[in-house]
Amino acid sequence: MRSRRVLPPPHESNPRDGNASARQLHPSSARPTRRSLGPVAAALSFAALAAGCIPRTSGTALHPPAAVTFGDETAGQIAVHASGDKPIVTTVVRDGDPSGAVAASVLTDGDGIASTALAALVESRMRVAGISTVETRADRDGYRVFALAATPQQAAEFVAQFYDALAAPVTTSSPAVQLAAQRLDALRAHPLDSPALVPVLQCTGELGSLPSDPWFDPTSAQGLARLEQLRRVSHVRERVSIGAVGQAPITQQVVRAVHDGPAWPSGSLPQDPWPDQDSITAYSRSGNAELTPKLQLAVRVRGAFTAIAVAERSARADSPLLARVAATDGWRVSRISTTVRPRGACLSLVLDRTDTPSTNLETDAARVAALVANELETSFSEVRSDGSVAGRQVLRASDPREAASLAAWWSQTSRLQPGPDRVALALGLPPPRLVPNAPVDAIDKLDAVASQRFSAAYRAAHTAWDKPVVDARTDVEAGQGELWLLAASPCGVLAETDSESGTTALAAVAAALPGAASNGVTLEPWVAQDGVGILAHAPPRPGEGPHSLARRVADAAAHALVQDRISDADLSRARSTVLALIDPPDASFSPAVGAFARSLVPGHPSWLVPFGLRGRVVEAGSAAVDLRWAALSDGPIRMSVLANVDANQAATAVRSLDRWLVRSDEHARSCSPVPPADAPTAVQLTGDSHGDTPRALVGVVIMNPDRDSSTMLELLVEALNGPGGWLDHSLASFGTHITATARALGAARAQALVIDIRGPDPMLDPAMLQVRAVLDRIARGAATRADLQRAQVRLASHDRESALDPRARLISLWRATPAARPSTPLPAWNAWLARSLAADRISSLRWKLEPPAATEDVEP
Repeated sequence: MRSRRVLPPPHESNPRDGNASARQLHPSSARPTRRSLGPVAAALSFAALAAGCIPRTSGTALHPPAAVTFGDETAGQIAVHASGDKPIVTTVVRDGDPSGAVAASVLTDGDGIASTALAALVESRMRVAGISTVETRADRDGYRVFALAATPQQAAEFVAQFYDALAAPVTTSSPAVQLAAQRLDALRAHPLDSPALVPVLQCTGELGSLPSDPWFDPTSAQGLARLEQLRRVSHVRERVSIGAVGQAPITQQVVRAVHDGPAWPSGSLPQDPWPDQDSITAYSRSGNAELTPKLQLAVRVRGAFTAIAVAERSARADSPLLARVAATDGWRVSRISTTVRPRGACLSLVLDRTDTPSTNLETDAARVAALVANELETSFSEVRSDGSVAGRQVLRASDPREAASLAAWWSQTSRLQPGPDRVALALGLPPPRLVPNAPVDAIDKLDAVASQRFSAAYRAAHTAWDKPVVDARTDVEAGQGELWLLAASPCGVLAETDSESGTTALAAVAAALPGAASNGVTLEPWVAQDGVGILAHAPPRPGEGPHSLARRVADAAAHALVQDRISDADLSRARSTVLALIDPPDASFSPAVGAFARSLVPGHPSWLVPFGLRGRVVEAGSAAVDLRWAALSDGPIRMSVLANVDANQAATAVRSLDRWLVRSDEHARSCSPVPPADAPTAVQLTGDSHGDTPRALVGVVIMNPDRDSSTMLELLVEALNGPGGWLDHSLASFGTHITATARALGAARAQALVIDIRGPDPMLDPAMLQVRAVLDRIARGAATRADLQRAQVRLASHDRESALDPRARLISLWRATPAARPSTPLPAWNAWLARSLAADRISSLRWKLEPPAATEDVEP
């Protein structure tokens, strides 16, 4: 399940808030935001309440209206002024704007009808009174009024005319009433596609109506009475706040005008009802059948400050949320927004699908919805914020009218007791293709069935996120300078065939290329027969806690695992890195070694040379490389962690990475089955070195070695190598002209002893015969106790040296390698040597300077 490419970062954002603790977005929890500011933007909207079909809750005040704070960062620039019988006034003193601005926020109780009508009424009255720059904007649960004020006198005039516009009764039809009627007609002319969207809008506060809403005609006698009732309820000091932005004389004049002006009528706080349950529904979109699916998720949460911080974090181009959604198949986030409210806040997302899957659309959407809910839950448990986020949003607004609106709105927030988190999900389906003369209720029945499937699939998918899918192995190395983590597929290169050899290595190297998402974490590719993945490590930043470090390292590793699509440029850089391991004459996986691996393990050379064959590395295309990485990251993932503080830090790293792994109820995360390879027969080959240094390779393959066999092979390597080793003795007659080095390649499926012989071309053939002769003597029982002890000492020394590198310890932890090697008695070793080094199992490759005359050429 992959398609990638993270969306661009937001250009700005507007917020509001209250404090949130860790919370769960089950099929009964929630959080949202609003007002799109770009392709994906964290936005603050000016909604206040929600009503409709959700039962009203008590308007009990959580704390006094003036309790809003803008944090220490805004000290001396933002001030809140409150008195007993007047609305709150929030002022922002700043220079540079060609004009100051005054704004007011008014809260209503309703479904957008009340706020639309009252906003039109007040706007018309103020224009008639001479406030020519006045504008209003209605939300579902309130409206804003704002205008420019170039002088203190204009600011005072705004306050006076605003008061009069709110206070004057509605008794007869007038131009203001006519405008209210027109605005209501315009709202009614664009109804929602379905009632399924109402719970989402009740969270976000956006305008949206249904034909069944309580419409009224303000121009009728009954409508006038209704409009007057709404005015009396809404235009009270408990529901009004004022903001002023500009030079000090302007802001001071607004405060004086409110303080010295008439007393405001008193009334009730807005209800801002809290949903009593989650809403998970599907509906058919209105329009042509080519419309693609749309998923809206709105979560009602307790903390406004934290909701804004989470929205801003989620909208960043390198955010885990965008990366996780991009790793799904076909979905993209088109909007992230936040609405802060008198009671808690709402964080919302809109996701679009680029196409319509042929089957299981509800299940597909449920999975991505559960993924988003899981990421938001994680973010709310990690993010901490205070009033500084509000202050930054107010000061960041470049338009003084916007800044004044934000300042006024913040005074309305977090005044009522919030409830438990609630989630509203609405899946918009492409319009169905109905048969002619279909029943009138056909679409309703289809929507009901789709809603049931979507709801059931979401609950199952959400529950699945509670079950870890990563196989974790952790250890604590307290006091180390860095935290180390390895996240890799245990499938390794096992399924890689001859024609694909090197594709997996290219994918791992490309995925580990440094980028913005690495966030100061060093990423390294790890490629082996039994594991391929990302090794990540980083020291803590100044002031960074152990859990923040763990999350940062895990997020960087996970982002690389669910990498954006591997481009041609990425592949080009990765190819250069891999070829550097192949092309040099002394390279670990040179063309000669690759050619020998093809003969030792036919069909699976990568089992011995995991970075692949040169020809295949050069030919691999980005599509094949990208597909290979997608297959690995969608399979089982095992991780090892070396925490540098405590076990809790390691657990944080595990949880952080696990949340990135997409769950699926269609198939378990498993490696593709690989049939057992046939035991190879010994071959004697010659090959054209194509100008490389001539050499000879002698070796033998060990299929499916166990731990004892692997140790015996490594002891053999040590016994052959070094001064006084078997190779040193057997080739002494050649002096310094010939060198030979033994090495072990491979892992669990196949290991091989490979002896690399270098020297002048005419001397290589006799040297190769001499090496085969010493292997024959060893197979006949030439190993002595002294040989075994020497090999054991050398192997123990190499083990100690290797363990000094945290990478080796991390990989051993990933493989669950026992700390102690199995003991190896001399008789058991000699018996193993006799079986493994039998003459009919020894293969060789002669790498010649000129093309060989024989037909058994080998491909580099």
